[in-house]
Amino acid sequence: MENRRCWLFGATRRRTLRCNGPGLALLALAAELARSGLHQAIEGGDRGSVRTVWTHFTASQLRRRHMNDHQGLSRRHVLGMAIAAGGFALASPARSVFAQALNRTPGEILGPFYPVLRSVEKTANLTTVPGKPGRAAGQVIYVMGRVLNVQGQPVKGARIELWQANTHGRYVHPSDANPAPLDPNFEGFAIQDADAEGRYRFKTIKPGAYPVNANWMRPPHLHFEVTGKINRVITQMYFPGESLNDKDLLLQNIRANKDGLIAKVLPPTSDVEPDSRLVVWDIVLDQG
Repeated sequence: MENRRCWLFGATRRRTLRCNGPGLALLALAAELARSGLHQAIEGGDRGSVRTVWTHFTASQLRRRHMNDHQGLSRRHVLGMAIAAGGFALASPARSVFAQALNRTPGEILGPFYPVLRSVEKTANLTTVPGKPGRAAGQVIYVMGRVLNVQGQPVKGARIELWQANTHGRYVHPSDANPAPLDPNFEGFAIQDADAEGRYRFKTIKPGAYPVNANWMRPPHLHFEVTGKINRVITQMYFPGESLNDKDLLLQNIRANKDGLIAKVLPPTSDVEPDSRLVVWDIVLDQG
């Protein structure tokens, strides 16, 4: 049987498939759609607003008598074959049929102030110390987000460690020579596991800036170590709009996805302190 050419037009380029007969042509098209996902486009900035755009399949070279055998195969059927070939499942409207690649969160150095003495208990509240009645000084923030892989899938049970300076820019660490005061109600370390949707949430204090040397002030930031089933990342999260961000040697040394280290700060919801802030930041691992 002679070879017939089947054209697959994508959003930005054209691919060529070689296939025998209309049945195999449609199967080949379905498999190619599953592999490439070129038919999908995102409208707006919300992953929930997804539009499926069908590519145009031209096979005018195929003989009419072969095509008559497959008149019952609609685009809906081909889409079903494409999903089956790629192993994808239809999810909620907020998710696309074909996964969109996310940018991996860049890694950073561990830093000199990883806690030496820390509680082994998992907690999400850094604003109090067990056994002490007071609350940590400073701006209360709720740091929240999701741990995902680059396909946008949640990393269930990822272990998330957070450590930071207090509101004055001082760490609870014997090597921190910063003369800024310590806070007796703040230890600056917490750990928790992401839930089934990859979500995490910490209640803490916005850290202060602090000097590294006479020429370098570090901007407010949080340290994270995130461990999934396959991957682990040590990194830092920064706050938007901080003038010191543009001068920070560590942040400015990031070459890929620097913006992925900057969180979003939102006003408080009705269920938290009215003077607090929500700090939203997703952490993206490679495979999870």
